[in-house]
Amino acid sequence: MKLLNPKFSLFALVGALTLASCEDVPAPYEINTDTTPSDVLLSETFSTSLGDFQTVQSVGDYAWVNSYSCAQVTAYVNSTNNNAESWLITPAIDAVGVDAAYVSFDYILRYALASTMKENHQVLVSTNFTGIASDVNNATWTPLSFSPVSGSDWNTWYSSGRLAIPEEYLNTSNLRIALRYKATSEKAGTWEVKNFIVSKGTGDSETPDEPLDDDTYISETFATSFGVFTPFTVKGTPWAIDYSAATATGYDNSTKVTTPSDAYLVSPAIDLSGTEAAHVSWQYILRYFTNNGQAKPGVTDEVIITNNYTGDPATTSWTVISPTMTEGSDYTTWYDADVNVPASMLKANIVVALHYTCEENSATWEVRNFVLSKGEASESGQGGQGGGETTDKGATADNPLLASEALALITSDQIPSGKVYIKGKVVSIDELSTSYGNATYYISDDGTTANQLMVYRGYYFNGDKFTSNAQLAVGDELLILGQLVNYKGNTPEVTQGSQIVTRNGSSSDGGSGETPGDDTGGDTPIVPPTGDNLVGNGDFETWADGIPTNWKTSTSAGNANLSQSSEAHGGSWSVLVEGNTGANKRLGYRETTLKAGTYYVKFYAKAATETGGSVRPGYVPVKDDGSVGSYIYGDYVNGLTTAEWVECSYSFTLTEATKLSLVIMCSKNPGGNVLIDDYSLTTGDGGLAE
Repeated sequence: MKLLNPKFSLFALVGALTLASCEDVPAPYEINTDTTPSDVLLSETFSTSLGDFQTVQSVGDYAWVNSYSCAQVTAYVNSTNNNAESWLITPAIDAVGVDAAYVSFDYILRYALASTMKENHQVLVSTNFTGIASDVNNATWTPLSFSPVSGSDWNTWYSSGRLAIPEEYLNTSNLRIALRYKATSEKAGTWEVKNFIVSKGTGDSETPDEPLDDDTYISETFATSFGVFTPFTVKGTPWAIDYSAATATGYDNSTKVTTPSDAYLVSPAIDLSGTEAAHVSWQYILRYFTNNGQAKPGVTDEVIITNNYTGDPATTSWTVISPTMTEGSDYTTWYDADVNVPASMLKANIVVALHYTCEENSATWEVRNFVLSKGEASESGQGGQGGGETTDKGATADNPLLASEALALITSDQIPSGKVYIKGKVVSIDELSTSYGNATYYISDDGTTANQLMVYRGYYFNGDKFTSNAQLAVGDELLILGQLVNYKGNTPEVTQGSQIVTRNGSSSDGGSGETPGDDTGGDTPIVPPTGDNLVGNGDFETWADGIPTNWKTSTSAGNANLSQSSEAHGGSWSVLVEGNTGANKRLGYRETTLKAGTYYVKFYAKAATETGGSVRPGYVPVKDDGSVGSYIYGDYVNGLTTAEWVECSYSFTLTEATKLSLVIMCSKNPGGNVLIDDYSLTTGDGGLAE
């Protein structure tokens, strides 16, 4: 990552600038093969246990454990952040006669605060730790040069690099290496480690950051830290580094609570003396900024500039330079913005900042690749374009697309990347399901079949479910908000998940005004069970961020990689569970408490590859501390092929109310990928506990 150009002035001291080192996010780790076995002083994969490592909890009771074939620690339990200091310490290592050595390992680190990430996830070395847990804080520990990277998924492992052990800690028989994890009641990350090695040899040398060219004043990716920017929080939730971007939101998806917030990311002062033209560019994702086409009250997401910074962003007079930014519909499509620095700010000391606010409701704003450089802004970036955006029509409720215009965009392969507003009259209704709460219907400009557009499995006002057939009728004039697609290249439609904004001129009333599906970086809203089925989304028709809603566990119960498949037993989708010949993999349902009683499971399974497949239904109790008990399974269903769906059934009896996760184990023999669909759980004498 490039850092600040040396041209910044001493005026930066007013901003209380703190320089923080940054590194590019490393590529997923590849096992180093140039270490000979005789050089290795200690090696532990953590694949089945913690080996001879010692766990110590000096604050709290959140120990390192063996989970997911690695060493894992977290103080985030039962949706609560907790104070913790937890150690994972090697046995004594004999380093007598060793004059150079290093530590290396693979890791995943998620949900850690950028401001304390390095401090709270350390690799330490000692030669006077006795091995007695109570002495851990009496020993002398020295941190190694470990700069952790926050990941965005559970599949990409990063390398620590070769962390050099200082020479003064070698040539001893009591060398100890510790991984120390810290957490607070404000934020508790999760740290996973595997392939831990202590070996003879030299460690990596640190490479200085590449200097900026003469035309660039600031270049920050925000991949691992705020870099030269300083966060200031007036109130509420601060800026964070998440998903390799600077992220701002007051919405906590785990609690579904929005905290009124006002926070800044402030650059150091930049000397633009002698500069004739300069521009600021960045990439962004902006979601949940509007509700029914109108900006949410109290919500601000803006890039601002000043030539009179007071040292306190709240008391500084700022000029907004950001354009009207495009509101996206997913967390994968990035938009570009590029704006000129106002002429009044040139040839002066300036400060730029990213600023967000929220009150009762919040947007989510992610920013990366923020650059301030000489020259003029590109025309393509001045409106915040990107991701295939082709027209402003449809961007707001006041300027919707007609149904015929939406159809034309699809058939001409000019589909907007985000959701759009569409106006039309209902031509016909294929299906309105009060069980699933959605409807498939057709709209056109005039209510005839000419240029009609299908709305597939759309929802009612504010994304609520339909509860009555009377809520939609042929001839209704609708304004809807949804995503245009050309399904399989031959079916133009508004894809599943659209919502009605107005019906015959009337809009929904009541509610919080929160945009439906406000899944700002955390778990998605729960799909409730319907009818006799105690499992919600057992048909796998509802998905968010690549995961079927409800089918994600907070424990190790669900450990398989999942993906969406259009090869369904019923409906449009099934879930593909990725197999593994080295280990059993499990599809897990979210933690649920069931009353005492007998329960009956039924689902359909099918091999996804010619390898074939084998599944085994069951469940696992979830303990009060968030860990799992022993898995309880039914019979294997072997010999799955790609030719047909096979009905699988299983029953179990609970003698008392039990918190558990339902699971389907995909056997490592043969280890092929398996499709699962239409899962149901029924009972005659039990039920969901209140």
